[in-house]
Amino acid sequence: MKLSSKIKSAFLLPQVGFRFPKHSELPSAPGKNIIVTGANSGVGLALAKILTQKQTNVTMICRNQERGVTAQKIVEDVSGNKVELLVGDMSSMKSVRSLARSVGNRKIDAIIHNAGALLHRRETTAESLEITVACHVAGPYLLNHLLAENLSLSETPRVIYMSSGGMYSRKLNVDELFENTGETFDGVDRYAHAKRAQVELVETLRKSCPQVSWYATHPGWVDTPGVAKSLPQFYRITKRFLRTPTQGADSAAWLALTESPPKSGSFVFDRRVVPTNILPDTLCTDKERKKLLSRLNSFSDGAATP
Repeated sequence: MKLSSKIKSAFLLPQVGFRFPKHSELPSAPGKNIIVTGANSGVGLALAKILTQKQTNVTMICRNQERGVTAQKIVEDVSGNKVELLVGDMSSMKSVRSLARSVGNRKIDAIIHNAGALLHRRETTAESLEITVACHVAGPYLLNHLLAENLSLSETPRVIYMSSGGMYSRKLNVDELFENTGETFDGVDRYAHAKRAQVELVETLRKSCPQVSWYATHPGWVDTPGVAKSLPQFYRITKRFLRTPTQGADSAAWLALTESPPKSGSFVFDRRVVPTNILPDTLCTDKERKKLLSRLNSFSDGAATP
């Protein structure tokens, strides 16, 4: 099967789907401090609303100051509670370090990595990283590392990656993932590859950093500005079936708040642990996962764990 066909089939498989089941009410968690990246719109904004309404202290990380302030006001108006806004770019290692300094020494109970990018031409950062990989993989890993002491202050520290059903089409190939040259660039494939890297990284970190609970989750197919802009044909075909951002945010919010979480390393869809592979040729080896960890450590001062 050609890669393009695999991606299309994986994106549309029923078990990755659209229907949203009924769930029990999320618990309140007063006193918990939760960071949400990419919180200015879509699923990230919905997450900030949900978590703030559950009495948590939310820090919204947004790339754009103006859009971030607008989103902050929306969340505060909906919840009646104050939220913190930090402005920074998760694809810039310099910006991520600045964000970590802004967090300071406070306890952090959960980090939800929701910031994303799906590009249709190759763009690189000042650190010579392709932006999709920088935003989804390298930047979040660095933030985990820099906030490791903050997470250690929590009784139940959790890190949650907002992955995607698109990752089902992809096998992790670290050399290919970090390759940022060449005449052609497939943004959808690079996005799926970065999302696969998140899932495999969670499996690795549950072993190398067991004091934190690590998760990846798939939100289902959600009606967000990012989907409409980046996948216009897919959006036109599926728009009437797409989930709301609130529905897409549910599993990540549940993972952050539940008192009975699944085991660390789980991939969660609709509050259920689901397989990380549905195509046999996407299985990953421990050798390749360790290679990913080694490559990421080069962007985080060579730390063995985050």
